[in-house]
Amino acid sequence: MLKPVNHIFSYSIRHLELFLKRLVMSSAARPRFILSFFLFLIAISLYSVPHLKNTVSLEDQLDEHLESFHDWQNYKELFATKDVLTLIVLPHEKSGFSAQEACHILLSMNQIASEFEEIDDFQHPFKIRQAVADKLKLSYPIVLASPFLLPPNSHFVLSLLKESPWSQTLISQSTIDLAFSFSIPRNESFNRSLVHHIIDRTEALIPNLKYWAGQVAQEYFSLQALDASNWLNLATILIVFVGLRIFFGSFKAGLIYLSTLLLTMTIIYGGMAILGHRIDPLSVSLFIIITVACLEDFIFISQKQLHSPQSGILIFRELVTPSFFTSFSTMIGFGSLLVSPVASIQKFGLWAALASLIEWLLIFYLLPSLGFLFPFFRNWTNKEKVYFSEKTEKAIHWVPPKFIIAILMIAFVYPFLVRHELTMSQTPTDVFPKNHPYQESLDYPKTSRQWVADAALIFSWKTRT
Repeated sequence: MLKPVNHIFSYSIRHLELFLKRLVMSSAARPRFILSFFLFLIAISLYSVPHLKNTVSLEDQLDEHLESFHDWQNYKELFATKDVLTLIVLPHEKSGFSAQEACHILLSMNQIASEFEEIDDFQHPFKIRQAVADKLKLSYPIVLASPFLLPPNSHFVLSLLKESPWSQTLISQSTIDLAFSFSIPRNESFNRSLVHHIIDRTEALIPNLKYWAGQVAQEYFSLQALDASNWLNLATILIVFVGLRIFFGSFKAGLIYLSTLLLTMTIIYGGMAILGHRIDPLSVSLFIIITVACLEDFIFISQKQLHSPQSGILIFRELVTPSFFTSFSTMIGFGSLLVSPVASIQKFGLWAALASLIEWLLIFYLLPSLGFLFPFFRNWTNKEKVYFSEKTEKAIHWVPPKFIIAILMIAFVYPFLVRHELTMSQTPTDVFPKNHPYQESLDYPKTSRQWVADAALIFSWKTRT
Protein backbone atom coordinates (compact mmCIF):
# COMPACT_ATOMS: atom_id res chain seq x y z
CA MET A 1 0.00 0.00 0.00
CA LEU A 2 2.78 2.41 0.94
CA LYS A 3 5.06 1.53 -2.00
CA PRO A 4 2.99 3.29 -4.68
CA VAL A 5 2.68 6.34 -2.44
CA ASN A 6 6.44 6.39 -1.78
CA HIS A 7 7.09 5.95 -5.49
CA ILE A 8 4.83 8.89 -6.40
CA PHE A 9 6.38 11.02 -3.69
CA SER A 10 9.95 10.23 -4.78
CA TYR A 11 9.05 10.80 -8.42
CA SER A 12 7.54 14.21 -7.60
CA ILE A 13 10.51 15.30 -5.51
CA ARG A 14 13.00 14.29 -8.21
CA HIS A 15 11.15 16.21 -10.90
CA LEU A 16 10.71 19.22 -8.65
CA GLU A 17 14.42 19.22 -7.89
CA LEU A 18 15.21 18.91 -11.59
CA PHE A 19 12.88 21.82 -12.36
CA LEU A 20 14.45 24.04 -9.69
CA LYS A 21 17.97 23.31 -10.93
CA ARG A 22 16.96 24.08 -14.50
CA LEU A 23 15.41 27.30 -13.27
CA VAL A 24 18.70 28.37 -11.73
CA MET A 25 20.69 27.41 -14.83
CA SER A 26 18.24 29.30 -17.05
CA SER A 27 19.26 32.49 -15.27
CA ALA A 28 22.63 32.20 -17.01
CA ALA A 29 20.98 31.48 -20.36
CA ARG A 30 18.66 34.52 -20.31
CA PRO A 31 20.22 36.98 -17.86
CA ARG A 32 19.16 40.16 -19.70
CA PHE A 33 15.55 39.06 -19.94
CA ILE A 34 15.45 38.20 -16.24
CA LEU A 35 17.12 41.49 -15.30
CA SER A 36 14.66 43.43 -17.50
CA PHE A 37 11.70 41.66 -15.91
CA PHE A 38 12.77 42.50 -12.37
CA LEU A 39 13.67 46.07 -13.33
CA PHE A 40 10.17 46.49 -14.76
CA LEU A 41 8.64 45.06 -11.59
CA ILE A 42 10.78 47.31 -9.40
CA ALA A 43 9.97 50.39 -11.51
CA ILE A 44 6.22 49.82 -11.08
CA SER A 45 6.73 49.28 -7.35
CA LEU A 46 8.81 52.43 -6.95
CA TYR A 47 6.10 54.41 -8.71
CA SER A 48 3.44 52.99 -6.36
CA VAL A 49 5.29 53.08 -3.03
CA PRO A 50 4.75 56.85 -2.43
CA HIS A 51 1.00 56.14 -2.42
CA LEU A 52 1.32 53.61 0.40
CA LYS A 53 -0.35 54.85 3.58
CA ASN A 54 -0.14 53.99 7.25
CA THR A 55 -3.23 53.25 9.28
CA VAL A 56 -3.50 52.86 13.02
CA SER A 57 -7.14 53.76 13.64
CA LEU A 58 -9.36 50.99 14.93
CA GLU A 59 -11.98 51.91 12.35
CA ASP A 60 -9.64 51.30 9.41
CA GLN A 61 -8.64 47.94 10.86
CA LEU A 62 -12.22 46.67 11.11
CA ASP A 63 -13.16 44.00 8.61
CA GLU A 64 -15.86 45.39 6.31
CA HIS A 65 -17.45 41.94 6.22
CA LEU A 66 -18.16 42.01 9.95
CA GLU A 67 -21.53 43.19 11.24
CA SER A 68 -19.81 45.50 13.72
CA PHE A 69 -18.21 47.42 10.84
CA HIS A 70 -21.59 48.29 9.32
CA ASP A 71 -22.98 49.15 12.77
CA TRP A 72 -20.12 51.58 13.27
CA GLN A 73 -20.62 53.15 9.85
CA ASN A 74 -24.34 53.62 10.54
CA TYR A 75 -23.57 55.13 13.93
CA LYS A 76 -21.19 57.66 12.36
CA GLU A 77 -23.70 58.65 9.69
CA LEU A 78 -26.63 59.00 12.09
CA PHE A 79 -24.84 61.05 14.72
CA ALA A 80 -22.08 62.71 12.66
CA THR A 81 -19.44 61.60 15.15
CA LYS A 82 -16.06 63.29 15.17
CA ASP A 83 -12.63 62.37 16.39
CA VAL A 84 -12.06 63.35 20.01
CA LEU A 85 -8.83 64.36 21.72
CA THR A 86 -9.23 64.33 25.50
CA LEU A 87 -6.93 65.92 28.06
CA ILE A 88 -7.11 65.10 31.76
CA VAL A 89 -5.39 67.68 33.99
CA LEU A 90 -4.36 67.02 37.59
CA PRO A 91 -3.72 69.73 40.21
CA HIS A 92 -0.31 70.59 41.62
CA GLU A 93 -1.51 69.78 45.13
CA LYS A 94 -3.28 66.56 46.10
CA SER A 95 -5.93 68.61 47.96
CA GLY A 96 -7.27 69.89 44.63
CA PHE A 97 -7.24 72.92 42.39
CA SER A 98 -6.91 76.46 43.67
CA ALA A 99 -8.98 79.20 42.05
CA GLN A 100 -5.84 80.69 40.53
CA GLU A 101 -4.83 77.33 39.04
CA ALA A 102 -8.35 76.80 37.67
CA CYS A 103 -8.23 80.27 36.05
CA HIS A 104 -4.91 79.50 34.39
CA ILE A 105 -6.15 76.15 33.05
CA LEU A 106 -9.40 77.59 31.72
CA LEU A 107 -7.66 80.52 30.02
CA SER A 108 -5.05 78.20 28.49
CA MET A 109 -7.61 75.76 27.12
CA ASN A 110 -9.73 78.55 25.67
CA GLN A 111 -6.58 79.90 24.03
CA ILE A 112 -5.89 76.49 22.46
CA ALA A 113 -9.46 76.27 21.17
CA SER A 114 -9.21 79.72 19.58
CA GLU A 115 -5.70 79.26 18.11
CA PHE A 116 -6.57 76.12 16.16
CA GLU A 117 -9.50 76.77 13.87
CA GLU A 118 -9.63 73.05 13.02
CA ILE A 119 -11.08 72.35 16.49
CA ASP A 120 -14.79 72.05 15.82
CA ASP A 121 -16.12 71.65 19.37
CA PHE A 122 -14.74 72.05 22.87
CA GLN A 123 -16.28 70.45 25.98
CA HIS A 124 -15.14 71.09 29.56
CA PRO A 125 -16.58 71.18 33.11
CA PHE A 126 -16.81 74.98 33.18
CA LYS A 127 -19.57 74.87 30.53
CA ILE A 128 -21.90 72.48 32.38
CA ARG A 129 -25.30 73.97 33.18
CA GLN A 130 -28.16 72.76 35.32
CA ALA A 131 -31.89 73.28 34.76
CA VAL A 132 -33.53 75.26 37.56
CA ALA A 133 -37.29 75.81 37.52
CA ASP A 134 -39.51 78.02 39.63
CA LYS A 135 -43.11 79.17 39.26
CA LEU A 136 -42.32 81.80 36.66
CA LYS A 137 -39.35 80.65 34.63
CA LEU A 138 -36.91 77.92 33.69
CA SER A 139 -33.22 78.86 33.78
CA TYR A 140 -29.95 77.07 33.04
CA PRO A 141 -27.21 78.51 35.27
CA ILE A 142 -23.61 77.29 35.10
CA VAL A 143 -22.99 74.77 37.90
CA LEU A 144 -19.42 75.71 38.81
CA ALA A 145 -18.63 79.07 40.29
CA SER A 146 -16.42 81.24 38.09
CA PRO A 147 -12.83 80.84 39.33
CA PHE A 148 -12.19 84.45 38.30
CA LEU A 149 -14.55 85.68 41.05
CA LEU A 150 -12.86 83.70 43.83
CA PRO A 151 -9.79 84.59 45.92
CA PRO A 152 -6.68 83.26 44.10
CA ASN A 153 -5.58 80.88 46.87
CA SER A 154 -9.07 79.59 47.72
CA HIS A 155 -10.06 75.98 47.04
CA PHE A 156 -11.94 75.55 43.78
CA VAL A 157 -14.89 73.23 44.49
CA LEU A 158 -15.71 70.57 41.91
CA SER A 159 -17.97 68.42 44.06
CA LEU A 160 -21.04 70.26 42.74
CA LEU A 161 -20.69 68.24 39.54
CA LYS A 162 -21.00 64.91 41.31
CA GLU A 163 -24.75 64.81 40.67
CA SER A 164 -24.35 65.89 37.08
CA PRO A 165 -24.67 63.42 34.16
CA TRP A 166 -21.10 64.48 33.32
CA SER A 167 -19.84 62.97 36.56
CA GLN A 168 -17.13 60.35 35.94
CA THR A 169 -16.52 61.77 32.46
CA LEU A 170 -15.37 65.38 32.64
CA ILE A 171 -14.48 64.91 36.31
CA SER A 172 -13.46 61.88 38.36
CA GLN A 173 -15.31 60.30 41.28
CA SER A 174 -12.97 62.02 43.70
CA THR A 175 -13.43 65.37 41.86
CA ILE A 176 -9.65 65.73 41.81
CA ASP A 177 -9.12 66.35 38.08
CA LEU A 178 -10.55 68.14 35.06
CA ALA A 179 -11.12 66.73 31.57
CA PHE A 180 -11.24 68.73 28.33
CA SER A 181 -12.38 67.26 25.01
CA PHE A 182 -11.56 68.68 21.58
CA SER A 183 -13.61 67.51 18.58
CA ILE A 184 -11.53 67.44 15.41
CA PRO A 185 -13.26 66.68 12.08
CA ARG A 186 -11.50 64.08 9.94
CA ASN A 187 -11.15 64.91 6.28
CA GLU A 188 -9.44 62.32 4.10
CA SER A 189 -6.81 61.18 6.56
CA PHE A 190 -5.53 61.64 10.08
CA ASN A 191 -3.95 65.07 10.52
CA ARG A 192 -0.91 64.09 12.53
CA SER A 193 0.79 67.48 12.26
CA LEU A 194 -2.25 69.26 13.68
CA VAL A 195 -2.49 66.91 16.66
CA HIS A 196 1.24 67.26 17.29
CA HIS A 197 0.96 71.06 17.41
CA ILE A 198 -2.10 70.93 19.68
CA ILE A 199 -0.34 68.63 22.13
CA ASP A 200 2.89 70.63 22.09
CA ARG A 201 1.06 73.92 22.56
CA THR A 202 -1.08 72.57 25.38
CA GLU A 203 1.86 71.08 27.25
CA ALA A 204 3.70 74.38 26.95
CA LEU A 205 0.77 76.26 28.53
CA ILE A 206 -0.15 73.63 31.16
CA PRO A 207 2.92 71.83 32.53
CA ASN A 208 0.82 69.94 35.09
CA LEU A 209 0.69 66.18 35.32
CA LYS A 210 -1.72 65.20 32.55
CA TYR A 211 -3.06 62.34 30.47
CA TRP A 212 -3.98 62.32 26.80
CA ALA A 213 -6.83 60.01 25.84
CA GLY A 214 -9.41 59.42 23.14
CA GLN A 215 -9.30 58.07 19.59
CA VAL A 216 -7.05 60.88 18.36
CA ALA A 217 -4.46 60.19 21.07
CA GLN A 218 -4.54 56.48 20.22
CA GLU A 219 -3.76 57.17 16.57
CA TYR A 220 -1.11 59.77 17.39
CA PHE A 221 0.84 57.54 19.76
CA SER A 222 0.42 54.52 17.47
CA LEU A 223 2.04 56.48 14.64
CA GLN A 224 4.89 57.32 16.99
CA ALA A 225 5.26 53.60 17.65
CA LEU A 226 5.48 52.99 13.88
CA ASP A 227 8.24 55.58 13.71
CA ALA A 228 10.07 53.75 16.47
CA SER A 229 9.81 50.52 14.46
CA ASN A 230 11.65 52.26 11.61
CA TRP A 231 14.56 52.91 13.94
CA LEU A 232 14.47 49.24 14.96
CA ASN A 233 14.60 48.24 11.30
CA LEU A 234 17.59 50.53 10.74
CA ALA A 235 19.42 49.12 13.76
CA THR A 236 18.76 45.59 12.48
CA ILE A 237 20.19 46.47 9.07
CA LEU A 238 23.36 47.90 10.60
CA ILE A 239 23.87 44.85 12.82
CA VAL A 240 23.43 42.47 9.88
CA PHE A 241 25.69 44.57 7.67
CA VAL A 242 28.52 44.52 10.22
CA GLY A 243 27.92 40.83 10.98
CA LEU A 244 28.27 39.84 7.32
CA ARG A 245 31.55 41.76 7.13
CA ILE A 246 32.87 39.94 10.22
CA PHE A 247 31.91 36.41 9.17
CA PHE A 248 32.39 36.65 5.39
CA GLY A 249 35.29 39.09 5.13
CA SER A 250 33.80 41.70 2.79
CA PHE A 251 31.48 44.69 2.91
CA LYS A 252 30.27 43.54 -0.50
CA ALA A 253 28.33 40.77 1.24
CA GLY A 254 26.38 43.32 3.26
CA LEU A 255 25.72 45.51 0.22
CA ILE A 256 24.36 42.64 -1.87
CA TYR A 257 22.27 41.31 1.00
CA LEU A 258 20.77 44.73 1.78
CA SER A 259 20.07 45.30 -1.91
CA THR A 260 18.17 42.01 -2.04
CA LEU A 261 16.24 42.87 1.11
CA LEU A 262 15.34 46.39 -0.03
CA LEU A 263 14.26 45.18 -3.47
CA THR A 264 12.01 42.59 -1.82
CA MET A 265 10.37 45.17 0.42
CA THR A 266 10.04 47.63 -2.48
CA ILE A 267 8.08 45.06 -4.50
CA ILE A 268 5.94 44.14 -1.47
CA TYR A 269 5.19 47.74 -0.49
CA GLY A 270 4.50 48.60 -4.13
CA GLY A 271 2.03 45.73 -4.38
CA MET A 272 0.33 46.83 -1.17
CA ALA A 273 -0.02 50.36 -2.53
CA ILE A 274 -1.46 49.13 -5.84
CA LEU A 275 -4.13 47.05 -4.07
CA GLY A 276 -4.91 49.81 -1.57
CA HIS A 277 -3.61 47.87 1.43
CA ARG A 278 -2.09 49.94 4.22
CA ILE A 279 0.72 49.53 6.71
CA ASP A 280 -0.95 48.69 10.01
CA PRO A 281 0.39 47.62 13.44
CA LEU A 282 0.51 44.02 12.18
CA SER A 283 2.06 44.43 8.73
CA VAL A 284 4.73 46.77 10.09
CA SER A 285 6.56 43.62 11.25
CA LEU A 286 6.96 42.42 7.63
CA PHE A 287 10.37 44.07 7.36
CA ILE A 288 11.87 42.15 10.31
CA ILE A 289 10.31 38.88 9.15
CA ILE A 290 11.73 39.18 5.65
CA THR A 291 15.07 40.35 7.02
CA VAL A 292 15.41 37.00 8.78
CA ALA A 293 14.06 34.94 5.87
CA CYS A 294 16.38 36.61 3.37
CA LEU A 295 19.36 36.32 5.70
CA GLU A 296 18.87 32.57 6.03
CA ASP A 297 19.20 31.89 2.29
CA PHE A 298 22.00 34.41 1.88
CA ILE A 299 24.12 32.91 4.67
CA PHE A 300 23.94 29.40 3.18
CA ILE A 301 25.17 30.66 -0.18
CA SER A 302 27.85 32.86 1.38
CA GLN A 303 29.18 29.99 3.49
CA LYS A 304 29.52 27.85 0.37
CA GLN A 305 31.21 30.71 -1.48
CA LEU A 306 33.68 31.12 1.35
CA HIS A 307 35.04 27.62 0.76
CA SER A 308 34.44 27.40 -3.01
CA PRO A 309 34.86 30.92 -4.38
CA GLN A 310 35.17 29.75 -8.01
CA SER A 311 32.04 27.60 -8.06
CA GLY A 312 29.78 30.45 -9.18
CA ILE A 313 26.32 29.40 -10.28
CA LEU A 314 26.92 25.79 -9.22
CA ILE A 315 26.49 26.90 -5.58
CA PHE A 316 23.02 28.21 -6.37
CA ARG A 317 22.24 24.96 -8.20
CA GLU A 318 23.34 22.89 -5.23
CA LEU A 319 21.35 24.83 -2.62
CA VAL A 320 18.23 25.70 -4.60
CA THR A 321 16.21 22.63 -3.52
CA PRO A 322 16.71 22.75 0.28
CA SER A 323 16.34 26.51 0.21
CA PHE A 324 13.11 26.21 -1.77
CA PHE A 325 11.55 23.92 0.82
CA THR A 326 12.62 26.28 3.60
CA SER A 327 10.97 29.23 1.85
CA PHE A 328 8.00 27.11 0.77
CA SER A 329 7.25 26.07 4.35
CA THR A 330 7.38 29.75 5.32
CA MET A 331 4.96 30.59 2.51
CA ILE A 332 2.58 27.84 3.63
CA GLY A 333 2.76 29.01 7.25
CA PHE A 334 1.95 32.62 6.47
CA GLY A 335 -0.47 31.64 3.71
CA SER A 336 -2.56 29.71 6.23
CA LEU A 337 -3.48 33.08 7.77
CA LEU A 338 -5.67 33.69 4.72
CA VAL A 339 -8.36 31.53 6.33
CA SER A 340 -8.63 34.00 9.22
CA PRO A 341 -11.96 35.89 9.41
CA VAL A 342 -10.05 39.11 10.19
CA ALA A 343 -9.09 41.14 7.12
CA SER A 344 -5.90 42.63 8.59
CA ILE A 345 -4.59 39.13 9.42
CA GLN A 346 -5.47 37.89 5.93
CA LYS A 347 -3.55 40.75 4.32
CA PHE A 348 -0.57 40.20 6.60
CA GLY A 349 -0.47 36.49 5.72
CA LEU A 350 -0.76 37.24 2.00
CA TRP A 351 2.11 39.72 1.89
CA ALA A 352 4.36 37.73 4.21
CA ALA A 353 3.92 34.65 1.99
CA LEU A 354 4.57 36.65 -1.19
CA ALA A 355 7.62 38.29 0.38
CA SER A 356 9.08 34.85 1.15
CA LEU A 357 8.59 33.87 -2.49
CA ILE A 358 10.03 37.10 -3.88
CA GLU A 359 13.17 37.05 -1.74
CA TRP A 360 13.80 33.44 -2.83
CA LEU A 361 13.39 34.40 -6.51
CA LEU A 362 15.71 37.38 -6.11
CA ILE A 363 18.45 35.28 -4.52
CA PHE A 364 18.22 32.16 -6.68
CA TYR A 365 17.04 33.68 -9.95
CA LEU A 366 18.19 37.30 -10.14
CA LEU A 367 21.56 37.04 -8.37
CA PRO A 368 22.93 34.33 -10.74
CA SER A 369 21.84 36.48 -13.69
CA LEU A 370 23.62 39.51 -12.25
CA GLY A 371 26.70 37.39 -11.63
CA PHE A 372 26.71 36.33 -15.27
CA LEU A 373 26.44 39.96 -16.47
CA PHE A 374 28.55 41.75 -13.84
CA PRO A 375 31.66 40.31 -12.12
CA PHE A 376 30.84 42.29 -8.97
CA PHE A 377 28.03 39.84 -8.12
CA ARG A 378 29.96 36.62 -8.72
CA ASN A 379 31.64 36.38 -5.34
CA TRP A 380 31.14 38.53 -2.25
CA THR A 381 33.27 36.68 0.31
CA ASN A 382 36.95 36.95 1.27
CA LYS A 383 38.27 34.12 3.42
CA GLU A 384 41.50 35.96 4.23
CA LYS A 385 39.65 38.80 6.00
CA VAL A 386 37.16 36.72 7.95
CA TYR A 387 37.14 37.18 11.73
CA PHE A 388 36.75 34.22 14.11
CA SER A 389 36.98 31.75 11.19
CA GLU A 390 38.30 28.89 13.33
CA LYS A 391 35.68 29.34 16.04
CA THR A 392 32.95 29.64 13.43
CA GLU A 393 34.02 26.39 11.79
CA LYS A 394 34.03 24.63 15.15
CA ALA A 395 30.59 25.99 15.95
CA ILE A 396 29.22 24.82 12.59
CA HIS A 397 30.48 21.27 13.06
CA TRP A 398 29.81 21.05 16.80
CA VAL A 399 27.49 18.23 17.80
CA PRO A 400 25.88 18.71 21.24
CA PRO A 401 26.01 15.87 23.80
CA LYS A 402 23.07 13.50 23.97
CA PHE A 403 21.86 14.80 27.35
CA ILE A 404 21.55 18.33 25.88
CA ILE A 405 19.60 16.93 22.94
CA ALA A 406 17.33 15.10 25.40
CA ILE A 407 16.72 18.32 27.36
CA LEU A 408 15.92 20.17 24.16
CA MET A 409 13.50 17.43 23.13
CA ILE A 410 11.72 17.73 26.48
CA ALA A 411 11.47 21.47 25.88
CA PHE A 412 9.10 20.73 23.00
CA VAL A 413 6.62 19.22 25.46
CA TYR A 414 6.79 22.14 27.89
CA PRO A 415 4.50 24.51 25.92
CA PHE A 416 1.82 21.81 25.86
CA LEU A 417 2.02 21.44 29.65
CA VAL A 418 1.64 25.18 30.30
CA ARG A 419 -0.89 25.92 27.53
CA HIS A 420 -3.55 26.75 30.15
CA GLU A 421 -1.38 29.68 31.27
CA LEU A 422 -1.61 31.27 27.84
CA THR A 423 -3.75 34.40 27.87
CA MET A 424 -5.59 35.84 24.89
CA SER A 425 -6.13 39.54 24.44
CA GLN A 426 -8.36 41.17 21.84
CA THR A 427 -7.74 44.68 23.13
CA PRO A 428 -5.80 46.78 20.57
CA THR A 429 -4.51 49.07 23.33
CA ASP A 430 -2.53 46.20 24.84
CA VAL A 431 0.13 46.79 22.20
CA PHE A 432 1.46 49.66 24.33
CA PRO A 433 3.77 48.89 27.29
CA LYS A 434 2.57 49.69 30.79
CA ASN A 435 4.79 52.77 31.12
CA HIS A 436 3.71 54.27 27.79
CA PRO A 437 1.93 57.65 28.09
CA TYR A 438 -1.12 56.41 26.22
CA GLN A 439 -1.37 53.21 28.26
CA GLU A 440 -1.18 55.30 31.42
CA SER A 441 -3.94 57.52 30.04
CA LEU A 442 -6.10 54.40 29.65
CA ASP A 443 -5.31 53.04 33.10
CA TYR A 444 -6.05 56.33 34.86
CA PRO A 445 -9.75 56.57 33.80
CA LYS A 446 -10.22 52.96 34.87
CA THR A 447 -9.16 53.77 38.41
CA SER A 448 -10.54 57.32 38.66
CA ARG A 449 -13.79 56.89 36.72
CA GLN A 450 -14.30 53.13 36.29
CA TRP A 451 -14.32 53.94 32.59
CA VAL A 452 -13.09 51.41 30.02
CA ALA A 453 -14.67 52.30 26.68
CA ASP A 454 -17.71 53.86 25.04
CA ALA A 455 -20.65 51.75 23.97
CA ALA A 456 -23.61 52.88 21.87
CA LEU A 457 -27.05 51.26 21.78
CA ILE A 458 -29.21 52.49 18.92
CA PHE A 459 -32.93 51.75 18.67
CA SER A 460 -34.66 51.81 15.32
CA TRP A 461 -38.35 51.51 14.51
CA LYS A 462 -40.71 51.61 11.57
CA THR A 463 -43.58 54.08 11.50
CA ARG A 464 -46.92 52.50 10.69
CA THR A 465 -49.13 54.32 8.22
